[in-house]
Amino acid sequence: MGGIALFLSREFALFGTKLPIKSCTKRSKSMVIHPFLKDMVLTRDGRASEQELDEDDSNHAPESYLLARTLSESPKLGSLVRRLVLGTHRHGYQTTELHIKIVTHCTALEDLKIWGYNGWLLADYQAAVRNLRNLRTLNISRYCLAGFETDSFMGFEEILPMLRTMPRMEQLRIPTMGYCEDSDLVALEKYCESQGIDCHWSS
Repeated sequence: MGGIALFLSREFALFGTKLPIKSCTKRSKSMVIHPFLKDMVLTRDGRASEQELDEDDSNHAPESYLLARTLSESPKLGSLVRRLVLGTHRHGYQTTELHIKIVTHCTALEDLKIWGYNGWLLADYQAAVRNLRNLRTLNISRYCLAGFETDSFMGFEEILPMLRTMPRMEQLRIPTMGYCEDSDLVALEKYCESQGIDCHWSS
């Protein structure tokens, strides 16, 4: 893991980002990336820095772009990422588009948190999330970092089919939409109970 930390520092130092070496020790078992922070921070315990940007999403895009490009050029690096925290300032289209690319490259993700997304890109975002077979926790908020609300992430009827492709899932928090039949609700609750999944959905 030390070699990976050095590679990341060298790659991102060219763009003035901050990757503290002390957070990437040999004991690190996973990498945590927070691409919406002013200084892109790679941490071991998942605690985000308080250096969040206050500008519009147009000023957030460069950080996400650099990460998306680096992961596309280094597929092995993406396979080492276990936890990812993604946030948009105001549900920016370009930022969401880049976040989808980042998720697509991180094929071995175990923990994913999403704060805000652009409603026009929901189909692509849903597809990217469904391909994450190793997820243990999935927390999605319809609220962006600036506190504005957007569309629900997926229809209620899509939750159970998705969960069945994620055998390691432990916790799910997701905003849903659409009419729910009582039988579908019962089936979902029974499945979550049988699998030990802490599941919560909201309209």
